[in-house]
Amino acid sequence: MAHRLTRANWLWQVAFLLFMLSSGLFAFFRSDLAWWRILLHAVLVGGNAVLLQLLVRQFELLGSLSIFPATIYFLLNAFCPNFIPEPQAYLASACLMMTCLSIFNCYQQNECRVKVYNAYFFLCMAGIFIPGLLLLIPIIWISFNLINTLNIKRWLASLLAVITVVGSICALAFVFDAEQRLLLIFTRSVENFYAAIFLKAEEWIFLAGLTVLSIIGIFHFLNQGQRSRRNSIRYFNSFLIIIGLFCVAMMFLFSPLRHQYLILAALPFSIILGMYFNDVQHLFSRILIILSLAVGCVYCLSFI
Repeated sequence: MAHRLTRANWLWQVAFLLFMLSSGLFAFFRSDLAWWRILLHAVLVGGNAVLLQLLVRQFELLGSLSIFPATIYFLLNAFCPNFIPEPQAYLASACLMMTCLSIFNCYQQNECRVKVYNAYFFLCMAGIFIPGLLLLIPIIWISFNLINTLNIKRWLASLLAVITVVGSICALAFVFDAEQRLLLIFTRSVENFYAAIFLKAEEWIFLAGLTVLSIIGIFHFLNQGQRSRRNSIRYFNSFLIIIGLFCVAMMFLFSPLRHQYLILAALPFSIILGMYFNDVQHLFSRILIILSLAVGCVYCLSFI
């Protein structure tokens, strides 16, 4: 464990430096970006990385002390500096992580209506930034049964949270005479549904590499990782895989917003890939890391 922690500490520092260098170079070649946008981007990515590690450490999702998830998250953002103009996606990611924290705290708890309310409150807050995330509401109703039983009281608590957030937004829109603007936001979100997919060559390469890594991580969890961990960790990681697959599906259903959903998918899949690289120490995993770095650098340089 000490060897893995030392290696992860070294890797996350390199990943963080690559992220800062990538963002700085992107800002240098894109003179139209204000300096505060770069600073905001760094704060949002760092904040999401902290939430990611908080989730991993509090619920021991990897079964050991590790910083691999934050390392992979920093690397992914280092490879994608064009995400800087997407602050709403990072805010939605933070709300999604808070949703997971609240739901995981419901595990084997008899009285968890407040936690269920908090979970759906944060989920609806994420839906304010990216309206497509509201489609997660029924999916989490079903997936919640991995963590605990969704009885009528808990379902009503979740419904109350949805009504609270949606009602508050509608009321604020009415007070500030912004009903048309609110309607326009949701109309544009619906219009983007199942739009034609036009990806550049480097985007296909990046998505292909990320897909291969994610599939390897998922199969590792379903095979070795699921057998070697206690029930709670298996349920938590299964829940995160469902969230990640939902975001991937939304990338293709709402292809004009694919960068936003890729940012959202980065968090759950960073945990799954972190589990793989934390468990597997052979040559194949090292080759995967090198190839991922190479593909990510090419993708990054294509936007400079």
